[in-house]
Amino acid sequence: MKIDLSTILPLLVLLAQGFGTLAGIASIIAPIVSLLKSFGVITDGNSNNWVAGMNAVAFIVVAAIIILMPNMTIQSIDAVALSIGVVLSFLVSLVIQMRISQATYYGLKGVPALHKRLAFSFKKASATK
Repeated sequence: MKIDLSTILPLLVLLAQGFGTLAGIASIIAPIVSLLKSFGVITDGNSNNWVAGMNAVAFIVVAAIIILMPNMTIQSIDAVALSIGVVLSFLVSLVIQMRISQATYYGLKGVPALHKRLAFSFKKASATK
């Protein structure tokens, strides 16, 4: 495949004009940042830098796909990215939920069970009648 600047340049201009509207790309970046934040890799103060960097990488990847596979459209790439983003969001939610459950377990370890206290107080109250 011969790469010609006269064909690539209009594609890159089109990509640059519409990149901000690609919801699929954003749906991939958001759960990745969320996951990295939950593991402490990204802090609240520098998450914007990570998002900007990931958007730059995504732009380069989408541009490479468009150049190397001219039959792919920006919309079809975004549709695939949206599907991947939905799966990533589900998986990130699952991982974060497991981490929260684990932290809750360790936080409540050793705390007397509420239902045992209530059962004991009901037995004590019925025995005094």
